[in-house]
Amino acid sequence: MFASYFKFVYSCEVINGDVSNLAILFFDLPNNVYFTVDDVFQDLSTLLGIKTICSDGLSGVYIYQLRSIIAYSLFLLFQPSLDEGNFPSVLKFSSIMYIHKSSNKSNITHYRLIPVQFNLSQLFESLILNSIKPSVNNILIEEQAKSFRTVNHKLLLKVLQASGFGDPLLSWFGSFLNQKATVDDKKLFTEINSADDCTNLQNSLDCFVHWCSKIGFKVNSSKCRIM
Repeated sequence: MFASYFKFVYSCEVINGDVSNLAILFFDLPNNVYFTVDDVFQDLSTLLGIKTICSDGLSGVYIYQLRSIIAYSLFLLFQPSLDEGNFPSVLKFSSIMYIHKSSNKSNITHYRLIPVQFNLSQLFESLILNSIKPSVNNILIEEQAKSFRTVNHKLLLKVLQASGFGDPLLSWFGSFLNQKATVDDKKLFTEINSADDCTNLQNSLDCFVHWCSKIGFKVNSSKCRIM
């Protein structure tokens, strides 16, 4: 039942691959990411108290206890992965959980699909995010749908390239996106003090939805709310 309902997250829709009409701004964005063994150790330290056991059979607490032993080995795995533009395939595996959100538990529309990744996979992603966040802090590149699979990954990579990312990091993004799924929510807001503010916000929403449509994102309008 769950498989039938959530199968639409695997999108086969053909999307126009031309991003020239999206008015994408070019930024001075990184071509690679660099971090130290100490950075890996510090991220491993954040697993203290994480008892979740992922599909690899390893809990966050167990990995935390081994942090002094495995930090250097993970560094030797992670940094070449970035330099070669290839995300380790073993870290792409994840289990799927169906989380009840609210109301009637017998109604399948009240559930949300959540991929549970390996703790080490999340650790690697955290290192990348922390490294590039200062460069992309003001750039919004993703929006909510049932799963990140609904976006055309080839088109998304073109958007990232047009925005300023280069190889080998761009190739790493492509490898990372292959057979990956992410669930997320986003908010677009502004302070309303006049009728013009309302109009400007609506125009921004319209532009955003149009942009999402162009690159294959699916915005679930039934779950949009006015706060």
